[in-house]
This record gives sequence, C-alpha cells and structure tokens, in this order.
Amino acid sequence: YSKQFTIPIGIWLDKRRRMPLNKIKKAKMVYIGHLVPFRGVDLVIRALPLIAQRVPNVKLEIVGGGEQLEYLKHLWQKLRVQSYIKFYGFVASEKKAVKIISNGVVALAPYNTANNSIVKNADPAKIKDYLALGLPVVMTNAPTNANAIEKAKCGIVIDYTPESLAEATVKLLSNKKLWREYRENAIKYVQQFDWNNLFTKNISRLL
Repeated sequence: YSKQFTIPIGIWLDKRRRMPLNKIKKAKMVYIGHLVPFRGVDLVIRALPLIAQRVPNVKLEIVGGGEQLEYLKHLWQKLRVQSYIKFYGFVASEKKAVKIISNGVVALAPYNTANNSIVKNADPAKIKDYLALGLPVVMTNAPTNANAIEKAKCGIVIDYTPESLAEATVKLLSNKKLWREYRENAIKYVQQFDWNNLFTKNISRLL
C-alpha cells in the first residue's frame, strides 16, 4: 500500500487540436454532455435573455442528449430564445463533437450546486477537454478543481443564478484581451494533466 498513489484524471493533449484564432466564432458558447438536471444546462437557457441584451449576436450550441432535452426545448420556447440556441443531440463521433465545440469562445459547466451530490469531490474530464481546446470555462464550484481553475485565470466560478452566469459569460464574450489571456492560461494549466506527464511523473514514484 505504500506504493499506491492517487492521480488526477488526465487527457491526451496531442489528440486535441485547437482552432486557429481566425476561425473562432466570437460570440459562441458551447456545452457538451448528458442533459440531466444536475448538469444545470437549464441555467444557461435562463441566462440567455440577460446575455443577449449585452451580446446580441450570442450563440449557444449544445451537444448531447438525455432525459432533459425536451424540457430544455420547452424552456427555450417559453423564454423565446430559439434563435440563440442550436441543439445537436447525441453525437456518436467524438471527432465530430470536438469539431463542433472547438471554435467556441466560452465553454460551460454549470453544475447545479443545489443538487451536486453526484459531482461533489468529482473531477469531470470534460472540463479538461474544454481547457485543452483553449476554451475558458464558466462553471459552478461543484467540482473539486473549480478553485484551482479560477486561481489560474482560465475559468470563472459563478453562483448558481442566471445573473451570475450572464455576468461571467458577457465578461469573456465582450473583452477580447481578457478572453485571450484566459485562453492562454487554459492551455498552460491543462498541460499538467497530459497523460504523458502524469505517467512519467508517477511511474517514477513506484520504482
């Protein structure tokens, strides 16, 4: 047991190709994942009217399916934000899914903090996927790495309210200099989780 170590979830960085800056859609927000209540995607839709007031050309693209899909579509109709959202549904091809989100500006991980027993103390891999693509993350503090991400200035931690989410996303969508800083920080931060680095570092501890 003295030779057992816990290491974080890693990512193969060489398999993530970041989109050139000139191909990034300047007001595109992205979400990828299962559409279930604790993921908090409904919060993003509730925040859209607030975001659109300040960023009229904002777009939200959602990749994923799940039990909440029909509810979310009902919500977008109720709030009249259909023109701002595109649902892709479940995308079986990882390559295609990554291509869809890679030209975004801001990635979302709005876990519901009132229902976070599932992700409490978790280390969601998709957040590292976002960062590896150079996507700053707007997220709640449900995952354990939230504080580290905010400290590294590659993400903004929000309260679980539409107002807080809107404020954070508008901050990144409307300030190109700040967004570039967060993008660069995201790429630097996630390098420590490259499986090549994790294997090299931790296998040597066992020898």
